[in-house]
Amino acid sequence: MDDHGIVDATGACLRALLRYGVPPDREVIVKAVEWLLNEQDENGEFVDFGGPWDVQAGVVVTLCEWLEAVQRAGKEDELRDLVERVENALKRAIDPLVSEIHEYGDYDDMRTALATYALLKCAELGLIDPNHETIVKGLEALYNHYAGTKSRGAPYYWYWPGVCEEFQTWTTAYVLAAFALAEKLGVGKTPGPEEIGAETEGGKGVPLTPAVVALALAALPVRRR
Repeated sequence: MDDHGIVDATGACLRALLRYGVPPDREVIVKAVEWLLNEQDENGEFVDFGGPWDVQAGVVVTLCEWLEAVQRAGKEDELRDLVERVENALKRAIDPLVSEIHEYGDYDDMRTALATYALLKCAELGLIDPNHETIVKGLEALYNHYAGTKSRGAPYYWYWPGVCEEFQTWTTAYVLAAFALAEKLGVGKTPGPEEIGAETEGGKGVPLTPAVVALALAALPVRRR
């Protein structure tokens, strides 16, 4: 992990270690979490100088996954001070994500999907209402874009302006992940599984199931290289 200013890289490495099963109280993990917290500015933003625009959502998801790992390991009391710092940082990080959806929701599915998914991860931890109007707005925008591109017979359902078509997989993965988590949390206006999915040659829709989401997410490392 990076100690010299790359927030996005540090967050990505931390997510990978947590998903691999490295304990959340291991020294390198705690050190990385503390470093990320120190990189949050007074506006609640995590910003890389000249770095990727998606760093805010990425760090929020990382910190949420660390909290989940702490809960699973039963380490809340042992790490109480750091847990409180992370929860406070996440609460402060919500407003920039809300602004992201309001600014880009009408035309940039990648930014909208990332921000919506990050907010839903916060909702999963009880830090924001899962039916918050901005979360619903993000989901509605993504669904409307799906319906629009499908009706026009476009070769993709969601798009990322100005980027080559191979990145449609990346965008779609986050969209599917956001819808799956919204469905799990019972967000009232989430399209049901029968309404959303890729069309098969036989004309039947593929339901939005955990398996579909897993397949989409599995393509991410390939598409990001």
